[in-house]
Amino acid sequence: MTRPRELRENNKEMESAKDLMSTKLITISVTDTLANAAKILLQEKIFSIPVLDSHQAVVGLLTEQSLLRCYVL
Repeated sequence: MTRPRELRENNKEMESAKDLMSTKLITISVTDTLANAAKILLQEKIFSIPVLDSHQAVVGLLTEQSLLRCYVL
């Protein structure tokens, strides 16, 4: 798989999301606590995390910004 930096250096255009996507998926469940979600975001150094229901279907995306709004506002 071609890395994004290699694509830029070779002056090639990216063709699809597949060119940039991560295959190591980190997810949480709809039943996870916000504290646990925040812990995962910090540990994994990521800014958003897919939220899965009991059938492992994606039902949303929890972002660092949404967590901050929850605790700050």
